[in-house]
This record gives sequence, structure tokens and C-alpha cells, in this order.
Amino acid sequence: MCGRIDIQPNNIKEAVKAGFGVDWNTKMNRDLRPTQRVDALLSAPTGFVQTSLQWGIRPSWSKQLLINAQAETVATKQTFRDSFKSGLTQNQNLRGHHADPFFPDAAIVQ
Repeated sequence: MCGRIDIQPNNIKEAVKAGFGVDWNTKMNRDLRPTQRVDALLSAPTGFVQTSLQWGIRPSWSKQLLINAQAETVATKQTFRDSFKSGLTQNQNLRGHHADPFFPDAAIVQ
């Protein structure tokens, strides 16, 4: 299932600075979609750095950006097979616990 990301820089700027020592600088995008570029933190030898990544998977053998696994073929297709066998889904974190979506400003009344 495809998703969207709601980018609101002011909500995370201070947390990224405090937690990772990075001056976070990104643009607001209330509807970031698969295949678009998204700012992310990358671990580097000197610490964390901000970088821009494209949302999706581009295997070396594919000319297209892949963003979805189909339920009918996820266990057999080369791209998703190993992740599927490990039990990871978009609703689980690495420890296997259910991960609810987090909207930090959902309770803010303006």
C-alpha cells in the first residue's frame, strides 16, 4: 500500500538538532508521495548528515523505481522476498512491534 508523508520542518527541527546534532533544513510538503525526494539523516564517519533520498527501491536489474509489493508475489519476487521472510512490514518496526503512524501536530488546535 502506498503512503504519503506530511513534512512540517518546524515540528522536527529542534528534535533533530538535539538528538543528532544536525541543523535540519527542509521544505514543507504536506503531501510527499512515493518516487519523490525526501530529506533523511545518513550516518557518516563524522556523525549524522542530512541528505536527500528518492522514496522507493531501484534494483540494479530494473529500469523503474519500485514502491509496492503485491500480496500475491511478495514471497517469491526477488526484490521483496528476503524482507518478507524476515517478517518486516510497513506496520512493524525492527523488533516486530506494531508501529502506529505518528502525527505530532494532530492534537494541536490552532
